[in-house]
Amino acid sequence: MGAPHPAEFFAAIISNQSMGYYPPHVLVADSRKFGVQILLLDINKSCEDYTVEGGAIRISLKQLKGMSTEALKSILSERAKGEFTFLRNFVLRTSNHFSFCGPALFPPY
Repeated sequence: MGAPHPAEFFAAIISNQSMGYYPPHVLVADSRKFGVQILLLDINKSCEDYTVEGGAIRISLKQLKGMSTEALKSILSERAKGEFTFLRNFVLRTSNHFSFCGPALFPPY
């Protein structure tokens, strides 16, 4: 079924598994058997769902344990304004949506 476009096929299957019959790591392992490369999660490139980049699958931000919908939306909206350049930049731009960190951890210079 996914033979002509294995990366797109597996990215769609992994992203749309609402019942979780097969955990994502099982589907990722299966996609590797078809020669599909898996790209690591990247705060500046990963999206809400699994995506295809140059024939490889980019891991979704939703895979981060504890990622809330509110935090995900915050990350994506801030990233649309420009890439995160370093950790301090990320925390300061998204800290109002995370209870574990905030500007107090990174005081101004």
